Amino acid sequence: MKNVVINSLTGILGLTLSMCVFSYTLYDPQKFDEESYEIKKIDVNFDGKLDYVVYSKPFMGDELYFFVNKNNKYYLSLKGYNFSQDGGYIMTNIYPASDKSNRLNIRTSFPGAGNGEINYLISYENKKYFLDETIHTVRYSFDKDGRVDICTVKQNIDLQMLYSKSNISLHEIPSEDERDEKCTISFKITASIDDFIQRIREEPYSTYETTQRYEALINKYKITNKNVTQYNDLAYFLEKRGAYKESIFVLRHIVKDFPSRTVAYINLGDALWGKKDRDKAKDAYQTYINLMKEHGNESKIPKQVFKRVSL
Repeated sequence: MKNVVINSLTGILGLTLSMCVFSYTLYDPQKFDEESYEIKKIDVNFDGKLDYVVYSKPFMGDELYFFVNKNNKYYLSLKGYNFSQDGGYIMTNIYPASDKSNRLNIRTSFPGAGNGEINYLISYENKKYFLDETIHTVRYSFDKDGRVDICTVKQNIDLQMLYSKSNISLHEIPSEDERDEKCTISFKITASIDDFIQRIREEPYSTYETTQRYEALINKYKITNKNVTQYNDLAYFLEKRGAYKESIFVLRHIVKDFPSRTVAYINLGDALWGKKDRDKAKDAYQTYINLMKEHGNESKIPKQVFKRVSL
């Protein structure tokens, strides 16, 4: 956490200021230079009165001040930084949170590729400000399905501690390989099922990863008698490329809608085996064996299936 020296108030108030939450100091927020600062009226302590928020304009610094309204006089209650980063995210707005939770939302955005956002949700309790959570929005400009990750990260950090202690840091956004389970990932599917199959056969894993991609695909193209073979082929090629969790996701949807589809169970067993979930793999293989026997096809069961079930 970087230390920020805020000189504008130092000169005006004649004080040496450290980055912290203040015992209230009388001040006129409108004395800030409007060319360098945004000055907004917002209820920062949720007492029903409009207060002032002052923060540096984009590319003009990273200062942030809260002034509370006491009988139409304004007192500095918070001095810190606005989560802008050199060469990275910049603060673009502050407003009451849309969930009506008595929190402020500090919105930052990254003006480069992807136009990502981080929203910082701030609450006020017992004359202290807390960073409750951060909401990261990551857009993938080059993803063929318009991927957008939204990751909510719990923080619960006293802003005074965050601003004044170098050893206090924010909890980070989950890594990309964790987001399938920890974040909401949305897609705008325009490709066909056959397009997906071709992509899986020819392109890197990054172009077809995450189970939520296939949830979006299935929501767009419901599994029916007409396309169940395509979906089975899709899952088969996912398994062959080592995308086991994606393959398992598709196959579980297939057997849910078509519980008698024999071939899906051997493919499900193979994907679970590849994922090293041996017990569940054996269950899928056993269902496959039972269905093959029901149809008089026991002689066509691969020897490997019997071998794996017996292990």
